[in-house]
Amino acid sequence: MQEVYIKPYKNNKLEGKQKVLIKDIATVSGPKHLKGVIEEICIFKPQVTKITHFVISTLKIIEAIQEKFPDVSVQNVGELDAMLEFNPVKPKPHPVWEWIKLAVVCIVVFAGATVAIMAYNTDVSMAKTFTTLYKVFTGEVSESPAWITIPYAIGMPIGVITFYNHIGTKKITEDPTPVEVEINAYQDQVEDTIIDVLTAEKRGQYEE
Repeated sequence: MQEVYIKPYKNNKLEGKQKVLIKDIATVSGPKHLKGVIEEICIFKPQVTKITHFVISTLKIIEAIQEKFPDVSVQNVGELDAMLEFNPVKPKPHPVWEWIKLAVVCIVVFAGATVAIMAYNTDVSMAKTFTTLYKVFTGEVSESPAWITIPYAIGMPIGVITFYNHIGTKKITEDPTPVEVEINAYQDQVEDTIIDVLTAEKRGQYEE
């Protein structure tokens, strides 16, 4: 009996197609004469007109393969359930609209970061701290000690750049940034929730 290995991926996205093939949601490894044929096996044809999420069980993939090749042993080395975001129409991004969205995001992030830094400085009384430090080191009182505030103003963006591991679009090191880690964790939680909800709906156990 010949063996075939499949590795379904947890998160999948498919646009502008009418059917879902095994190669769209999983990697196949096995004899060359089987691999290409198995990858082209259709799992199902979504009858939807808008973006829809589906949960595809590994059992469904195995059944589709064994229906065509009854004598093949299928081993799963990936996820138990694959989530698919299916869009029957491939969207065409508009350059002007993309730039507008980018500009809006930049403005919101800049404004939010500015308010956050100002609120932090006010909350911890940074101005008073600078004045106190100046008095400790010089014995004099100054409401705006430049030799402390200027290095602080320079050091803050350097600290932000170092923390987020980016200068523009380039990474300083190959380590994932804190934002990437948080986004990845958030995506995992979203995917798990979607899978749980769709699975429960399919079994008739989900209640609003």
